[in-house]
Amino acid sequence: MLVGILGHTGTWTYNEESSTITCIPDDEIGESSTVFYKVNDGQLRAETPLGSLDYIKQDAADFEEYTVDESDYVKTLDYVENYLGLQMVYVEGGMFTMGCTPEQGDDCADDEYPLHQVTLSSYYISKYEVTQAQFVKVMYPNPDEFVESNNCSWQRLAEKPMSGVTWYKAVEFCERLSEMTGKKYVLPTEAQWEFAARGGVESKGYKYSGSDNIEEVAWCWDATADLSTLTMHKVGTKRPNELGIYDMSGNVEEWCADVYESYSSEAVTNHGGYNFGLHRVVRGGGYSFDRRGYDYRVSYRSFSVPDNDLFIGFRVVCIP
Repeated sequence: MLVGILGHTGTWTYNEESSTITCIPDDEIGESSTVFYKVNDGQLRAETPLGSLDYIKQDAADFEEYTVDESDYVKTLDYVENYLGLQMVYVEGGMFTMGCTPEQGDDCADDEYPLHQVTLSSYYISKYEVTQAQFVKVMYPNPDEFVESNNCSWQRLAEKPMSGVTWYKAVEFCERLSEMTGKKYVLPTEAQWEFAARGGVESKGYKYSGSDNIEEVAWCWDATADLSTLTMHKVGTKRPNELGIYDMSGNVEEWCADVYESYSSEAVTNHGGYNFGLHRVVRGGGYSFDRRGYDYRVSYRSFSVPDNDLFIGFRVVCIP
């Protein structure tokens, strides 16, 4: 029995003449069918409403002999976990104080005031920054051709965070991933980002995400050393924070969904999202910043125009 990739069950039929398998999902996602055909032994290609997904790791040894009845249904593969390797961490909802809290010391900027109470519902956030491999698999119709033409390897792409992404492209990634899986993926709101960076309901009140010692949790530039330190690093190689999330301080800066605007002292619930405005929020600090630590704090705020494609990456949130 073969396994689908869209996170949906469906009616499957086998065409002996063309040697293809067609799946019409039960919920008619994308109002189109998905056609699977054999590429190499043990691998399939899927033609979806969003384009090709190459080299899906599956056991296709008996592909030619596979037959189904119209009423046959098959189990679905968790596309996010098995194909993309995108691991999600559950963040239990709760209330926290957003802004320049006491552990931030004298490093806060004016835009981190006033302090205000934020209440959030539960959500999932990616354990690591979105990697180059994940970005290519979602955004390019022929990922393997991209890898070959750019003379790189899947292993190398899977290690480094995606950087140099506009806010628009990050949003497009979330939209494509949502269509592929039938789940709701979005950029984190600024409040969701900060709550997760602080460790959520498990927070120990650290200055940085997971520690008061920047060296333990953040890849950042040592301005006293040579330029070899001025580079991205493999995701997940520093210490995680209280929720098991990596690199929320350092490595690459990260887009948030929100328009950059001044804080209000009023308490808010599930604040933020895709509003209209000139600048978008950027959080986390990047590898090119000095390791003195000002930019890597959990309350530090930055911003950029949404079409900026220099040095900024992102992570995603899944709404239950």
